[in-house]
Amino acid sequence: MIKPIEAALRTAVYGSMAAAAGVAAFFFLVIAAFLWTQQHYDTIVACGVGAGFFLLVALGALAMLAISRRRAAKAKQEAANSVPAWLADPAMLLTAAQLRGRFADRPRPHEQAPDARRRNQACRLKRGRFIDSRRGISVSIGTKRRAAPRTKNPE
Repeated sequence: MIKPIEAALRTAVYGSMAAAAGVAAFFFLVIAAFLWTQQHYDTIVACGVGAGFFLLVALGALAMLAISRRRAAKAKQEAANSVPAWLADPAMLLTAAQLRGRFADRPRPHEQAPDARRRNQACRLKRGRFIDSRRGISVSIGTKRRAAPRTKNPE
């Protein structure tokens, strides 16, 4: 357990040391380029070249940021327009069609007369199965089937 943590810590420390050394080297190269340009041309020209270089770096970073934001917005739009995975499942569509067919011709309980409500009590949910005794319909709702008890043949 401790060895992976030590390895990750060493990697983080050595990586940060390498990043700091890279930044320092970049700054020394920029200073050297500034001093060389200052000796060969003028201080104003050297400052302008340095500013122009960093301006190009900033414009490149802004362009990459704009591209990244555009891609993220496009991916978000595509995700919003895509069909959820559970809705594309054929078993889910079949179950929905069966349930819709079962309940489509029946009025809602608040629209029924009291005697019709009593007739609809023949439909019930028992041990994970929806049972309609009037129509002989039985639909399983997410439960495992139990094996039928075995009987001996009367032969």
